[in-house]
Amino acid sequence: MHALLLVAMMLLQSPPVPEQAPPHEKDHEAIHREMEQLIMQVEVHQHAIDRMLNQASTGRAAVKPVAESGIGDLLQKAHQQGVENERDIQHIFELAADHVHQAGGT
Repeated sequence: MHALLLVAMMLLQSPPVPEQAPPHEKDHEAIHREMEQLIMQVEVHQHAIDRMLNQASTGRAAVKPVAESGIGDLLQKAHQQGVENERDIQHIFELAADHVHQAGGT
């Protein structure tokens, strides 16, 4: 009986455990929309890079010096687009790694 009273007293003296909120449900639709937007953006940027590199390779360098031909600017813009694409692709991978679907029914 003393043990029961001792346990009861310990329970009364221990601080209450805060109630934990259920884990936040991820908005799967929003994640899918964001991934789709990023993929479309990467595709648009990739096409722009292709156009810039195509312009840079048209042979204008033979007519004008590189500084005057604008090839350096085109290559710099293409490089910047590539950096942005790399960042967007990394973000897509992060979203995909964090995004797990619950197993479906039958």
